[in-house]
Amino acid sequence: MVEQSGSFADLSLEVMLPGHESVLDELRRLVTELEAHPAATGRTRWNWFPNLMDRPAGGDDYVVYLVGSITLFSTGVDWLDVELHLAWDPHRVVSASVNVACWCSENHNQHSVHQSYWAAETDAALVEAFTEATAVLTRFLDSTRTDPDDLRTAAGLPNPRSHAEAGRPAQDAGSGA
Repeated sequence: MVEQSGSFADLSLEVMLPGHESVLDELRRLVTELEAHPAATGRTRWNWFPNLMDRPAGGDDYVVYLVGSITLFSTGVDWLDVELHLAWDPHRVVSASVNVACWCSENHNQHSVHQSYWAAETDAALVEAFTEATAVLTRFLDSTRTDPDDLRTAAGLPNPRSHAEAGRPAQDAGSGA
C-alpha cells in the first residue's frame, strides 16, 4: 500500500513520526524550502508506505517508509532525480541521494551516485538529519546539473550506447536536456 502526495505539507507526519510532534513544524519548514527551490517546483512527489512505518523486528535491511523525489531529467527510459528517505536501517535514518537510471548489462533500475545517511531517533537528531539532508539536496539543485550521463561517468557507471537508446533526440546528445 502506498499513499502519494505532491507536497510534504500534505503528509500525515503525526502518524509517521509519533512521539516527535514537537519538531514536525520545523521538518515541514525545512522541506517546504526544498520544495520551493526553482529546480524542484512542480517536480516533487512523495510516497509513503504506511505498512512499513513500524520498526521491523530483527533484520538489518534498509526499509524505506517515506520517499520524496524531485525528478530533474526524464525521458521515460533515462532519468536523474534526487531523493529524501525516511527509513529503518535498523534504526530510523534520514538519507539524501542523487540517482541516475541504470544502464548496466544487468538492470539494477537505478544507481545512487551520491548518498548520505543520518541517524534520526531523537527529536534533535531528526531535525539535524532533515537539516543536513535538505542542505545536501539544495546544493545539488543549485549546481544545475541535469545530465545523467555526466554523473554516471563520474561514478564509473556505464552510459547508454546511444542517445536514441536513452530516449533523447540526436540534437540533444551533448546537453542532457
